Amino acid sequence: MDRTPAPPHLTLLPGGGGSPALRPVVLGEIAASNGHERPPELAVAVGSDEGAVLGWVVVDRTGPPCWGGVTASPDLTLEDARLLARATALQAATYGLDAGSHHALVRVDPAAPAAVREHAVATVLRAAAPLGLDPTLRHDERAELAGPTTAVRGALAASSATLDTALRRAGRALAGSSCLVVGGGWLAGELTATLEDAGAGCTRLPGLPARAIADVVLLAGHRWTLDLEAAAGLRASVVAALAPGSLRRRADEELREHGAIVLPEALLAGGALVAVAAERDGAGPGEAVEAAATAARARTDALLAEAETRAESVAAVARGLLRGERC
Repeated sequence: MDRTPAPPHLTLLPGGGGSPALRPVVLGEIAASNGHERPPELAVAVGSDEGAVLGWVVVDRTGPPCWGGVTASPDLTLEDARLLARATALQAATYGLDAGSHHALVRVDPAAPAAVREHAVATVLRAAAPLGLDPTLRHDERAELAGPTTAVRGALAASSATLDTALRRAGRALAGSSCLVVGGGWLAGELTATLEDAGAGCTRLPGLPARAIADVVLLAGHRWTLDLEAAAGLRASVVAALAPGSLRRRADEELREHGAIVLPEALLAGGALVAVAAERDGAGPGEAVEAAATAARARTDALLAEAETRAESVAAVARGLLRGERC
């Protein structure tokens, strides 16, 4: 486990007997540091018996249910946990799901064996159990812990359906389209395979070249952000974000000025929540995944139409849904 000391605004008291302890993070300091509209409803650090930070849990909105994910990574931060918890809230709002949202980050040595990394995740989740959280997707930056679960398959199906729906509005289809996948990660690799199965020709790059032309550009890296300068050299029919925070608002505006349809992460990744909800309502895994794809087609059409009516970005319409606006 990482032995990074607690930040100055955290007080981590020993849990006793080797048990991890939950200690609150000062929410006002999170809001002041990032300038967002409001802080999350709850943020806690998980501390070891020796006082080291084992991870963070951020609840953007309380449930029940309270859905979200857990990520094992050596260098993600409390702000990353906040961003990922807010992303889940946007996904739920985009698909009309009445659910809370959270995210847990587990700090663990990337060179540790898989069993050690799994134990680290289990330790943080055990500490957070009193919060009543319900992780729908577990991800390890070195290797996927959970495999292709219904949630993952729902996200992949929704992503493919969303991209195909948007392309058809531009007079194309996913089959036969060129797709540039920027960034890395396990989910990006799975989505590349899904798009290729649908007939798209995919190219994966670690970053975006100064000038790029493709039917679809998929922004898939958590540590890579499309800014205004990069957007100016990009020409595509559809640009979609798979990772939260990978597309800045000015870049969104630039792309739309050049005729691109720009899709937020919530439309693609939100299929995970739809599939989980369907499965828990009694659907089989295959039916749940198909429900995610069907919902994605409908929501993509609805949000694109609303964005056109309002002369706003699709991302702005999705943020409005989180505030209780209708679409």
